[in-house]
Amino acid sequence: MSGSPFPFGVYLLAWLGMMVLAIVNGAVREYWMAPRMSALAAHQCSTLLLLALLFLYGHLLFSRVPLTSAGQAISVGGCWVLLTLAFECGVGRLVGKRSWRVLLGEYNLLAGRLWLLVPLWLLFFPLLWWLAG
Repeated sequence: MSGSPFPFGVYLLAWLGMMVLAIVNGAVREYWMAPRMSALAAHQCSTLLLLALLFLYGHLLFSRVPLTSAGQAISVGGCWVLLTLAFECGVGRLVGKRSWRVLLGEYNLLAGRLWLLVPLWLLFFPLLWWLAG
């Protein structure tokens, strides 16, 4: 690890920006994609769009605030995925009144649900970026 302090707070704040992207993406899905295609296709397109947006956002973030070690990358990815899952479950259960079955159904790749790719991306992208650097 370098002599500079680990800017963990910057990465935590960056997660809030990711949630804004996800919420806007969800609105685009509901108001633009869903009326034009099946619900499953809209969900799939929306997930792929979000992954692209998260890639661009991560590129900007890590270009400006570089990770300096694999440990930092793993810490950031782990924190991001835990925050995301807590947010998703909290909002899904408390605000959306969704059952656990419905929430977990979003992760069923065999049913064509691609949402699992988002937390996996959040978990591994920082480390992949650091390894590529």
